[in-house]
Amino acid sequence: MITPSLRLDGKVAIVTGGGGGLGTLASCAFAEAGADVVVTARRLDTCEATADKVRALGRKALPISADITKSGEVQAMIDAAVATFGRIDILFNNAGITSSRTMQDSSHDEWHRVIDVNVKGTFLCTKAVVPVMKAQAGGTIINMGSILSQAGMASRSAYAASKAAIASFTKSMARELGPQNIHVAHVVIDGAIDTEWIKANFPDRYNAGPDAILNPDHIAEAYWQLHRQPRSAWTFEMDLRPWKETW
Repeated sequence: MITPSLRLDGKVAIVTGGGGGLGTLASCAFAEAGADVVVTARRLDTCEATADKVRALGRKALPISADITKSGEVQAMIDAAVATFGRIDILFNNAGITSSRTMQDSSHDEWHRVIDVNVKGTFLCTKAVVPVMKAQAGGTIINMGSILSQAGMASRSAYAASKAAIASFTKSMARELGPQNIHVAHVVIDGAIDTEWIKANFPDRYNAGPDAILNPDHIAEAYWQLHRQPRSAWTFEMDLRPWKETW
């Protein structure tokens, strides 16, 4: 049950990487709080599946296929969202990929693909949504972080580097956009989340037990708090971790 102070009635959220995992959880969390949701990912069928879950919660959903590494597709996504809903209140830059190869075994193309999706995609989506938020006098941009940006991890150097870049980008944007009433924040997940993506990429963490994994309610609460925070306060980083830390 969402408390009145955390309701998002009348708001519109965009979730990138919304076709599964944390993207689906976030889309449903925003919908449960009262927001309509734009669900975007490269595969339209996965976006449609998430959109159906949003609609089942009584909210409107717009599924859009878009490659966030291509500026034209990102701008088309933003234009479609505004044409459909008239506004964009929340952008959740969730889309991301990883690589499990060592640095020596990583190809040039593989490294750049991780950086392009995670960093360039965050930049392009942020750049495209800011004019809309400025015109409506405010909004919230939430970027997906990771404890690996601070701790690093063997065979995950590209992913860790991309998340470190996002952390720095977030802090700069928070200072740059704060005067326009646009709150930019960065959620650091210090532990496993109950999603298929974590299960596939970090099985040892996923199977570490119920006290070592974050459930959707934990994540949803963080997003609601970041959006509802007064603009006179600044949360650059929210660190979420399960009771039993495993990273």
